[in-house]
Amino acid sequence: MAQDSPQFWGKAYGYIIQSDSPLLPPLARLDGNADVPLVPDILIHQGQLGDLATSGSADQIISAKIPGFGKFWMIEGRELVVDPEAPRSLADLRPIILGSAMAVLLQQRQQLVLHASCIGIGGQAIAFLGNSGWGKSTLASVLHSKGYDFVTDDVLAINVQSTPPKAVSSYPEVRLLPDTLEALGHTLELEETDQSFHWKQEKRVSSRISEQPLPLLCLYVLAGGSTLEAEAIAPPSAFLELSHHSRAIRVVNSLHVPSLRARHFQQCMTLVQKVPLFYLRRRRSLAELSQVVTFLESHVAQLLDQERTRSTFSGEG
Repeated sequence: MAQDSPQFWGKAYGYIIQSDSPLLPPLARLDGNADVPLVPDILIHQGQLGDLATSGSADQIISAKIPGFGKFWMIEGRELVVDPEAPRSLADLRPIILGSAMAVLLQQRQQLVLHASCIGIGGQAIAFLGNSGWGKSTLASVLHSKGYDFVTDDVLAINVQSTPPKAVSSYPEVRLLPDTLEALGHTLELEETDQSFHWKQEKRVSSRISEQPLPLLCLYVLAGGSTLEAEAIAPPSAFLELSHHSRAIRVVNSLHVPSLRARHFQQCMTLVQKVPLFYLRRRRSLAELSQVVTFLESHVAQLLDQERTRSTFSGEG
């Protein structure tokens, strides 16, 4: 990064991030050491990548070219170099930088990265997996408005090595479809931003933001159905769902990085053994959303009771 470039600081996934464009909400210094320079964990900047050749290992230095957008270089989970196609800027590429590129950086840092939204309930995390437009962000936003903690939207990083696995907080923004905002915007505790994300509008979460990683209680895979229910997913199918909803592996597969694919396979196997997955079957109707939320609160309460019972009999806690 050039020395005379403007420096912007933010925080996401527990890492201090420095960039030469305002990609994240500004980082507030809460440690009382305003005179001590910040040291970035991740550096994001614009640069020329040349022929993308490198002597580093294939899993720790990953390059990608997206026609119409530019070239991206993800280096050891600590640096992202972006060479935008004219006339684009880093700000124009924000959805890609904070989406697919960030997912690869987190994967390089040994995190399992899923396409999911996540909320904290009772000191534990629940996550919603699903294809775009299936209601992950909507459910997370409505649950947050009911008093639960916001963890992440769209990109969920999980520390699979911890026991139990933990969901890591990202940054306080959520992306919602225009019809969702029109129907529910007056009930959601969100602030305006000047950002959009493809066909979605981005809103700032201003309260009840989880700062620490939370134990992952369960994952819900959103599915259609005429009856509202949570159906337990058997391990083989659960593994396939995790693979399908991986945020980073799509990029990794397209770039043919076998070592990251192998690690991702093992991470999915580990998570399936430690955390239950359910199909959340419901009608996709905003009018019935309150019923879905009430059902989720009841189902999560049962899981929390079961977790406390297991802890008591195993001598934990």
